[in-house]
Amino acid sequence: MPKIENRWTWFVIAVIFLTGTFLLIITPMGANYDEETHVARIWEMSLGHIIPNSLYHKTDIFPAIFFDSSFRRNVNLPVINLNSWKEQAGLHIDFNNYMRYTTRGVYFPTIYAVQAVLIGITGRLFDFPVLYIYYVLRFSYLLIYCVFVYLTLRVLPTGRHLFGIIAMAPVAIIQSAAISADAFVFGVTFLFTGWILHLLAEPSKTLSRKQLIITCILILAIGTLKPNCVFLLVLLFILPRSLHLTRGQKWTIFLSVLASVAISAGWSVVTSQFFLAREDAGKDPMGQFSLLLKEPVQFLNLYFTSIKTGWWALMIQSIGIAGYGYFVLPKFIYFLYPTVLVLSLFSDTSEIKLSWRQSLYIVAVALLNVFMIYVIFYIIETEVWAEEIKGIQGRYISPFFLLFFSGFLFLSRYKFKGIRYITACATLIILITTVASLYLDYHVPCGRFWFTKEQCTMPRYKNWDEISFTSYSPSAATKIEEVMTTRCDNMNSVRLWVISNPLDESTTYNVSLLDDNQQVVRSVASNSRTTVESGWMTYPFEAINGSLGKQYTISVTSDADPIAAGIKFGAFSKNEFVDGYLQINGTSGGYAPDLVIQYGCEKFGQ
Repeated sequence: MPKIENRWTWFVIAVIFLTGTFLLIITPMGANYDEETHVARIWEMSLGHIIPNSLYHKTDIFPAIFFDSSFRRNVNLPVINLNSWKEQAGLHIDFNNYMRYTTRGVYFPTIYAVQAVLIGITGRLFDFPVLYIYYVLRFSYLLIYCVFVYLTLRVLPTGRHLFGIIAMAPVAIIQSAAISADAFVFGVTFLFTGWILHLLAEPSKTLSRKQLIITCILILAIGTLKPNCVFLLVLLFILPRSLHLTRGQKWTIFLSVLASVAISAGWSVVTSQFFLAREDAGKDPMGQFSLLLKEPVQFLNLYFTSIKTGWWALMIQSIGIAGYGYFVLPKFIYFLYPTVLVLSLFSDTSEIKLSWRQSLYIVAVALLNVFMIYVIFYIIETEVWAEEIKGIQGRYISPFFLLFFSGFLFLSRYKFKGIRYITACATLIILITTVASLYLDYHVPCGRFWFTKEQCTMPRYKNWDEISFTSYSPSAATKIEEVMTTRCDNMNSVRLWVISNPLDESTTYNVSLLDDNQQVVRSVASNSRTTVESGWMTYPFEAINGSLGKQYTISVTSDADPIAAGIKFGAFSKNEFVDGYLQINGTSGGYAPDLVIQYGCEKFGQ
């Protein structure tokens, strides 16, 4: 490997390691995609049960602390300050407090094997705090990803700079620094792609015994990933046209492919009870599969509609989001990273080039794999009456970036001076901003608004469902009050959700802010004509210094006739605001639990 490529390899590994380490520390427990359910699978495997839910369906054996401490359990996605972190660092597994649980982490056991050993050592043998168990498991996945990236950079005959940029994508590092199957999905997919490219560049145009063994191992590894990854094996058809394979080698590869497909299909059958017995109304995988065979045109219409309406969201997700999609990165990253990715095509220093037929086939295989993701989610996650294919996330597509963009490496003949340094520096800016942004999201009040032009509003509601809202109208006979504790300083507004509004100037009302002594500290007078017809209505006022942690009452009063059709303000049918409660005429019992309310604060005043 040339010296410049060797330096680039260690630069990429160092950046991934450092960025991932920061992310695994600052991300709250259970905040990453499906972490809670993967922890459950790891715990079950640590007890000697490799078939998912084989133990959980018999007994309550999942420690409740993993569920209760998960960030996902908070309906308002709170800020984790230093005191909260210290409290979490003191939580241990209570071996007398188990719960019933069904894990959705049903992937092949090799994805969880190392972590099952680690959770047994840290959780049961040494009784580590739950937070540190999370750190150990996340760190193990990060190291696994680093190993796969290193191996891929070593075997790639061309496009190492391109791959380094892909491997350092925010989504790849975020997911690989989480308790997730994605470290293996990204890593094995990258390595398999890199190895096939390595074989295509083999000077002797033959396959040695060692190369055959490595090829077969990687083929089998593909079968242990998510089911959609098995279609990556179609890439193998490029080998007979590029290498002089013996009959025995062809049969060995063919049998390895059959074994890989059998592993993927067989494991899917073993775990299929989770998908075939869906509790979600309208989801019928067997029915959808039958419909796909009978009406392929209908599926294609849904496919193109989904691409047309969801391409922007998919692009954002394939670059980087966090926390179940609750937190997006600063907007400039979603423009800068694709630019860096394209520019990296012009930075390859290798003299090895793919033919145009090889390039075309590689791009076609990448597109096929994306297409098959849509097929699988059409069958498993899409309701029979849906107008688009549901459940697809950009992170499912990201592992195929190396495959897709390798088909365009012929552009490297048009080299630009200094492009390697420009793209490397730009990637560092992206990752530093990513870490800073996620730290602000999770740990600083109003932090998620720092990179936006939006007003800081709190709380954030995880279970937003307008259809379930009920409503109350202020009148001479009805005083509406929400008693709440604020979680930010310099509060400067209140927002109420308007269900309906008669737009009548004669309907007037007041929104007042009372302190814990029931003294009015701010008040805003309004009428129906100046209020929105529906949706959020904001009532600004002079900022209140020292509002953090204080209790206030938001009072909505009116002299309107109780019989008249007044403004209807929304209220939650379930308890969705943990720091507040609703009162009607001073009484909290027998009414909805909370108004649909938010309060605003100066975002840089925390």
